[in-house]
Amino acid sequence: MPFSNTGNTGNTGNTGNTGNTGNTGNTGVETSTPGSATSMLLSSALQAAAGDVASQAGDLPLPTHAQTRKARRLAPSHRARILRQYLTDGISVAAAASDTSGALKVTLTYKGKSFFLEGDIDPKVWRDRAKKVRSFSKSRGKRLAEIQLQQGEIMSFLSQGLRLSPATHGRLLEFLGICFEAIVDIETRVKMMFNILRPVDFFPEIAPPIQTPEHSAFPSGHATEAFGLAILLSHLVPAAEPKFTASKARRIAENRVYAGVHYQVDNAAGAYLGEFLAAVMLDKAGLKEFALSPDGYSTIEGQTPAPSAATGSVDKSSELNIATGEDLFDIELMLGEMDTRTTSATQPEDANTGAAITTEALLGWLVGAALDEVS
Repeated sequence: MPFSNTGNTGNTGNTGNTGNTGNTGNTGVETSTPGSATSMLLSSALQAAAGDVASQAGDLPLPTHAQTRKARRLAPSHRARILRQYLTDGISVAAAASDTSGALKVTLTYKGKSFFLEGDIDPKVWRDRAKKVRSFSKSRGKRLAEIQLQQGEIMSFLSQGLRLSPATHGRLLEFLGICFEAIVDIETRVKMMFNILRPVDFFPEIAPPIQTPEHSAFPSGHATEAFGLAILLSHLVPAAEPKFTASKARRIAENRVYAGVHYQVDNAAGAYLGEFLAAVMLDKAGLKEFALSPDGYSTIEGQTPAPSAATGSVDKSSELNIATGEDLFDIELMLGEMDTRTTSATQPEDANTGAAITTEALLGWLVGAALDEVS
């Protein structure tokens, strides 16, 4: 099953599964027959049968070129490799010192609209935040099962109650799995630029019950992935009520604070980064023209700091209760012009009417098939 945190590969024994995004249960799809897995005995029997049939029936008609270009005939793993890169094309990521403080600013730009995360790099600031994490770690008991399982899989939690399965919603889960991997690609680049120590580096007694990742704490990868997927689910699945789905994402993010591997502000940054990346992917899929919400992530209304009308940035004096505790919000969101126009995904029958499958047509076919599953 996809939707594992690939930055933590190996934490739950899933090493080697990374890269199977979109297979949704069809692992080995190109090396299996309709009846069973391949074996030397089966191969020998198939060869004998094919030879006898060919000697009696003669040569097959010459295949047409179009028969080799159907999007649905591509293995899910091949579609994933193509579309994963396409979904992140056009996003630039750049780091620079803040103009107003000693903090580091990482700016992401897409279609001329920029969003940036600003994080303090002073260890004293993060040590103070780690004290709050230490207090949360004492109350992690009832969340331990979630903490353990969510190291490697979050989609079951986000989709709880929606009755999604590979058998009934294979193309939807394939598309969401590809989006997940694309989100991880960008979040990993952002994390590398900040390189913030983990809470346990300041207070060993936090003693996380899971392996503490070696990459940067800020922003939270789990929060980025959970909120990004929550937005995508809310747009794709009619039964995925936005605020309820966002609440699931927030709990996934909170669990990382209780586990002792993240600060509260990591979740705030991840929620905003997830919103930005989901907006890019909805635009790429032709579902919603790219725009950033003027009030941040709309489904946590009432808990997101209001943007300043003068600067379009989040008021740093606002408080954000992301992880059931108060923390000053120290990231800023640069907002582009709001545009709420929507378009429907292209749904070509075979995505192959031209001389070759285009990436846009391939994505259009997959999204169209996903929408058919939820209609």
